[in-house]
This record gives sequence, C-alpha cells and structure tokens, in this order.
Amino acid sequence: MGKQHEELIHDLRNSAAVIKAAAAEMSEGLEGLTPEVLRQLTTMVQQRSDHVLRLLDDLTGEAIG
Repeated sequence: MGKQHEELIHDLRNSAAVIKAAAAEMSEGLEGLTPEVLRQLTTMVQQRSDHVLRLLDDLTGEAIG
C-alpha cells in the first residue's frame, strides 16, 4: 500500500471517528446539550461527512482515471 493510500485511510478513519463520537455525544446527552453545543456537533458531523465524501470522490476518480 502506498503512502497516498495510507493517508487516505487515515483521513477516512479520523473523520469516521469524529462522526461517531459526535453522534454518541448527541444521543447520550441530547436533553442536556445547549443549543450552541448541539449546533457545534451537527456542524462537525456535516463537515466531516463532506470531507469523507470528497475523499471517496477522489478515490473513485483515481480508480477510474
């Protein structure tokens, strides 16, 4: 596996871990979360999801091209 693939896997795992942690925090403490914290968590999930999609698009483009 090349360096580029190792970095891609690292980025995907990192983003997946952030999404999972944010979802867990929201589900475990939903009633106690302030609107600001909830907004931060949902923004984090959206940003990381977008990042994962970009990485997958890059991977797909690399596989096709």
